[in-house]
Amino acid sequence: MKNKEIVFDFNEETDNVESKSLFEEKSGQLKFAASEGKKELMMQSPWKVLIVDDQEEVHQVTEMVLDDFEFQNRGIKFISAYSAAEAKDIIATEDDIAVILLDVVMEEDNSGLQLVKYIRDELENNLVRIILRTGQPGEAPEKEVIKAYDINDYKEKTELTSKKLYTTLMTSLRSYQGLKQLAETTAAKNRIESELNVATKIQSNMLPKDFPPFPERKEIDIFASMTPARQVGGDLYDFFFITEDKLCFVIGDASGKGVPAALFMAIAKKLIKTEALKNIPLERILYNVNNALCRENGELLFVTAFIGILNVKTGKLEFINAGHNAPLIGRDKYWEFLDVKSNFILGITSDYNYQKQSLYLTSDDILFLYTDGVTEAMNEQEEQYSYLRLKKVLEGIKTTDVSIIENKIKGDIEEFVAENSQSDDLTMIVLKFNGT
Repeated sequence: MKNKEIVFDFNEETDNVESKSLFEEKSGQLKFAASEGKKELMMQSPWKVLIVDDQEEVHQVTEMVLDDFEFQNRGIKFISAYSAAEAKDIIATEDDIAVILLDVVMEEDNSGLQLVKYIRDELENNLVRIILRTGQPGEAPEKEVIKAYDINDYKEKTELTSKKLYTTLMTSLRSYQGLKQLAETTAAKNRIESELNVATKIQSNMLPKDFPPFPERKEIDIFASMTPARQVGGDLYDFFFITEDKLCFVIGDASGKGVPAALFMAIAKKLIKTEALKNIPLERILYNVNNALCRENGELLFVTAFIGILNVKTGKLEFINAGHNAPLIGRDKYWEFLDVKSNFILGITSDYNYQKQSLYLTSDDILFLYTDGVTEAMNEQEEQYSYLRLKKVLEGIKTTDVSIIENKIKGDIEEFVAENSQSDDLTMIVLKFNGT
């Protein structure tokens, strides 16, 4: 392409499909048609367009025709490369090039095609839009090129008019912008997923997960689990010895789901343990925790909780139910719900006086504590698992092994829910008193 006349027309009214090609093979000099005047644009962050062609006049014509181009209130910054090798150097330093107008035949007959492979395969850049422009279509037949190379458009220079060049660039920039936004959204989502995975591990580490937790204590057996509906959840459980003989255990459910519920859960769990370790009366523990949660709780989050303190020597159990589900107690193969007094949830009403209850456990008594994710688990027919089914399944379990009990309940819930997605956090504590 050494002998050709390059003609272009800025008049869009006359520049139709019959217009002269910008790169028509003529006698080899530039001719400028009448211009309506250059539109002065004050743009920020112009779109970067890389022209890769070994002919200077191709660069000049392209820049002149697209001189007043505007998309999304942004103009164009043209970058010129006169060989594939030069283009590689530019691409290595300019990481936000939107469109590449690429000649096929330069240093070699396939220099442009090799550059495409370099961009897509080695640099793994799938965002930039690549438009092949060739004056020698026989060297790179369109069908074979489109099939073998990841390009976005293929144009023979003899078919390019000013309008077609404008349209091609507009379409390419729209595509680039859409892909870039998708890539940014995907990257942000991946960052969030990564952070949530870390949060999941942090939350998991906050909850006791080594069982048996007190292998040297023969008076009790405990097993517990928490399965969040999302990466992180608002359910909580904990158990620890306050003194040599006093075991404190708690199960709770923070309002909402996801990160806000998880944060509120973590605060509540820490407050409960801090207050309990003071070895103060149980009702005072919840009184202090409730007041602490009420302070600066602008989001009006709350926690339901069941907390108990068991004297493992005497079997005396003191407990308070703060708006939580009533636990079940298993005795002599029979299960029944504990008769619990109604106390208000934690975090809403300050200075609330919680009412303590007590009972005595005997050898082989089992307590089953749970959150509403168990009883409200829903199947595809929108039926809930229910308290009655929970009680019935417990009565059908013939073992007193706490881990097996938990596993059988969880398995029955999974069978009930089937293909339906988990809608709420699912937490259980199984505590067996062995006596002394």
